[in-house]
Formats: sequence, structure tokens, C-alpha cells
Amino acid sequence: MATKGIFCLEGDWEDRLTDRLSVRPGLDMLMAMRGGRLIHRNAATKEEFAHYFGKWAMRRYNAFPLAYLAYHGHRGGIDLGGGDMTLDEIADLAPGRLTDRVVYFGSCETLAAADDDLLAFVEKTGATAAIGYTRQVDWEESAAFDFTLLPAVLESIDMRKLHARLAKRHPYFVDGLGLRIATATWVSPRRRASTQQPAAS
Repeated sequence: MATKGIFCLEGDWEDRLTDRLSVRPGLDMLMAMRGGRLIHRNAATKEEFAHYFGKWAMRRYNAFPLAYLAYHGHRGGIDLGGGDMTLDEIADLAPGRLTDRVVYFGSCETLAAADDDLLAFVEKTGATAAIGYTRQVDWEESAAFDFTLLPAVLESIDMRKLHARLAKRHPYFVDGLGLRIATATWVSPRRRASTQQPAAS
């Protein structure tokens, strides 16, 4: 069976055209290690985002079941660089079309939204889960955690067990970043920030 791929949409992190910050190098390394494929597109406007997100929802991209949305964020939404989008607006782009897929918000505070809003997003899209953070996200720490989180998401079926396993093994990241997972019937509880340092490798 082919390794599951990742679809990534990324916005502008800075206003400067010379800015080179991107999640792509880390994703390229991760997928090279796993032997998987990556689709990466930049989308800094609502029109661009809608175009690519809608294409990803097509059945022809079932081999890429994880969408990584790499953006600045805020409670219940993301900042594209050329405009904001709420969870509800994103869900409207693919109603009922995300069966067996997961949407990962690699952004600050997006999943600090109310439980009802998270449940509604998953129910409207038909996704397996929405995953993201409730706190301000440190770039270096979230990038490091991606190497653990993303493969675990791709390999997991039970999202509750996944959250419990990550919380037990990686409390510094789970608590410090405020990792939260929502399915159509369950939202992981918010946890206090951990002071435990990452284990030395």
C-alpha cells in the first residue's frame, strides 16, 4: 500500500517579498523519510484558497488524506495574508466532501474556538477530524512537533486514542501548544500548559 500523502496550503508569513520562511522544507524532508508524496501550494487570498482547497476535496486526491493549513491564525479562523477565513467559511468550500480526511490547522489559536464551532466544522465537511492549537504557536517548536504529529495522524484511526497517546508521550508540546482534536462527536479538553521540557534525544 502506498504511503499516504500530505496536501499543504501555505500563506504569507511576512509582508516582505524577500521572506523565505516556509513549512515546505520540513515537509519535504518528512515525506522523503516516509517515502510519501507532498502537494504544496501557496494561497494568500480567499480565491486562491478556495480554488486549491476545493480541488483537494476531489476524489482523485484521496491518496492525500491530510490537509496541512500553514497560516497565521486566531480563535476560530486563519489569516491568509490577503484576508481572513473562519472555520465555517472553510467548511462551506467542501460540504460533505472530506470523508476519511483530516484537516490540520498549523496556526495560532484556531482551535480555541467554541466546542460547538469545532463540532460543526467536522460535521459539515464530513472530515474524520480537525486538529490544531489553542495557544500562540512557536515556529520552531511546532515545526519540531510536526515530525511526530503528522505521521501519527496519517497512521491513526481512533482520534481519541491518538490524543491520549500524544498527551502522555509529548506533554511539553501538547500542553504548551494547546493541541486539540475535534471529531463529529467529540472535542478533546483544553489542557494546562506543561513546564516539562522535551526529552533529550
